[in-house]
Amino acid sequence: MDSTLDSRRFRAAMACLPTGVTVVACGTAEAPAAMTANSVTSVSLEPPLLLVCVRNESRWLSPLRRHGRFSVNVLKAGHQAVSQYYAGRGDAGCEAPWALEQGVPVLDNAGAALVCEVVAQHAAGDHTIVVGQVNALRHGDLDARAGLPAGPVPRTRRGRRMSRTATASPAPAIEELVARARGLAPLLRDCAPRHEAERRVSDEAMAAMRGIGLFRIVQPAACGGWDMHPRALFECAREVARADTAAGWILCLAGVHPWLLGMFEPRFQDEVFAGGRDAVVPVLSGGVGRDVQVRLEGDALRLSGRWLYASGVDVADWLCVMVAVPRDGGPPEQRLAAVPRSAFTVDDTSWQVASMRGTGSKDVSLSDCLVPLYRTLSWADAQRGVYPGEARNHGPMYRMPLNAVFALCTAAGVVGGAFGLLDAVIALGRKRIANATSTAQSEDRHNQIELGQGAAQIHMAHRLIVSDIDEMHAQAERGEPFGQEQRARYRADAALASRMAVAAAGRLVATCGGAILPQGPVERFFRDIHGMASHFLLQAEVGGELYGKTLYGLELPPTTRL
Repeated sequence: MDSTLDSRRFRAAMACLPTGVTVVACGTAEAPAAMTANSVTSVSLEPPLLLVCVRNESRWLSPLRRHGRFSVNVLKAGHQAVSQYYAGRGDAGCEAPWALEQGVPVLDNAGAALVCEVVAQHAAGDHTIVVGQVNALRHGDLDARAGLPAGPVPRTRRGRRMSRTATASPAPAIEELVARARGLAPLLRDCAPRHEAERRVSDEAMAAMRGIGLFRIVQPAACGGWDMHPRALFECAREVARADTAAGWILCLAGVHPWLLGMFEPRFQDEVFAGGRDAVVPVLSGGVGRDVQVRLEGDALRLSGRWLYASGVDVADWLCVMVAVPRDGGPPEQRLAAVPRSAFTVDDTSWQVASMRGTGSKDVSLSDCLVPLYRTLSWADAQRGVYPGEARNHGPMYRMPLNAVFALCTAAGVVGGAFGLLDAVIALGRKRIANATSTAQSEDRHNQIELGQGAAQIHMAHRLIVSDIDEMHAQAERGEPFGQEQRARYRADAALASRMAVAAAGRLVATCGGAILPQGPVERFFRDIHGMASHFLLQAEVGGELYGKTLYGLELPPTTRL
């Protein structure tokens, strides 16, 4: 055997292996991003997994990471022109019949087609191994031969069957999921400076978070989600924010929104979670509107206007905005209105700020957009726990007070960022030599005191939030109602925990002396912690006032968010 090995001889040897030919695709049916691939292999039956090997310089890799979903289309006799075209060697005039299935372009005349969601990516030399979980497939009479249960099956625009094989893998244990989130830390820390520079969370980071299921945590089980204990979301968001505050902020906000979407009419849930996929949907329940125009037209709303602070809008699938709907003989009704990504415009120049730059909390605009009423939700009803989706989704979390859940989950970004700052300060202190004494900073007694007290404050803030979430969920499981005083306490606790994290951040940064650099993680964490803590649900004075008024038995304004 010849031990001389080069890429040419290796390729020739591997060519002896018989393989099928596929076209893998993502994007839209009108403009699919697609490539020919023969390195496609089945991996697992339960859950159904496959892998695709993609060259690192492939133009297909970037859109795949952006979309997080793709199709594998197995070619058959007569598809030589299609194969060559998507391999970059064919006639530029070759056209393939693409149709959109579950948000993914699928080759309509493929021998078999599988719709997948990215669950993992692995670096392997000059290739990336992309692992996808199969959510749907189509293969002639495969359903009958495989003995799949009868029932309604999604169909293509041309009437061909798409058989759903899975929605999501079984929900993991909370500890396992938190460990997965913690495992993203090296990637997220590397991405953090880029997120700040580009004023948005990268497609790479989003694909990694979606790939391990972080946006399925409180997604309704009936729609392919895990419907887990909300503590799982808080802890995962805390771990993500510990590595990168921008990504953590997107997760603690958009990660809880699938629960809210489960309150909408089932018809809308079927759209946003089609095929059991996850969804990233910023909800501007407290977003500031400018020049908003709302007109009721039959069973739809006609919307125009501009809304500020749409965190994560660059990576959004849908968007919810708050609008005031006119009513005859009464005040306007506040409703959330959901619009798909194609309906709104993002002002990329609008997010020029000192902190939280990487969150991409930009302005969005709608122009003469028609929104069916089934894509709207009464905000008052949602806060009272009365909602159209109740027949489908009615687990313990749907009996928890909406604003308390929002506030406590939002605090995950602040607390997680404080843990990240603590990590960075410890790493800096271990190697820094104090100029005044020429001794290691870690040996200084006063430095140790400040570090220890700051760390204790952060852990106290963490335990306060976890205790509230566990208490709230247990009470909801028992079916016991939540009184006004209790709801106000949760709001005050979320704000107090954030204030404790801010105080700890100041104490920790004071130990660093002149070692803080504008490009370093310490300075970035410090800025972002202060920015996140200014969220309207986390302002300590507001939370304290609400709780104090309820303790005195005073009446609260009708618009108070409890």
